[in-house]
Amino acid sequence: MARSSSVRSKKPNALTTLSHHWRRLVLVGGIDALAGIVSLALPGATLVALAIILGLVLLIGGAVAVQNGLHEQLWWPVILGALSIFAAILCFISPGVGAYAILFGTALLFFFAGIGEMLLASQRGANRLWWLVLGALTFIASLVMFAFPGVAYATVALTVGSSFLLRGMGELVLAARIRSLDR
Repeated sequence: MARSSSVRSKKPNALTTLSHHWRRLVLVGGIDALAGIVSLALPGATLVALAIILGLVLLIGGAVAVQNGLHEQLWWPVILGALSIFAAILCFISPGVGAYAILFGTALLFFFAGIGEMLLASQRGANRLWWLVLGALTFIASLVMFAFPGVAYATVALTVGSSFLLRGMGELVLAARIRSLDR
């Protein structure tokens, strides 16, 4: 019995392990906060970066779809994969096209989600008002995105920048609290 308790005391707990690595959290928090500041200061660059990330996702997904289609001897994954690769090339050549695709896809998603939520409200007794309001707001948001794409672009950049900045600040505060435990 005494032996197992002495073995247990030598094993570090999660808090002890974290307290030795607070510097890593400072680094990650600093990078996140800096990315947030840059995203807020340069919203155009944020949209370009998002478009390039979309291009990478489309390229990888397209390549996998083509490979799977060829392996399974199915034509439709090959066609969809080729279209995805084509869209990826467009994102790389003209990131504005990728940014527009993100905006248009989000607006379409909001449009159909809003309609779906309002239909759900008509079929549900419980939470009917909640679904109706949520659906109407989602639908209106889609119309705003279609009518005023500049507002939508700014909103995306603001959301990304704010998210990184707040996450970075939270990580820095957490690192400071963990460091104080190390003392």
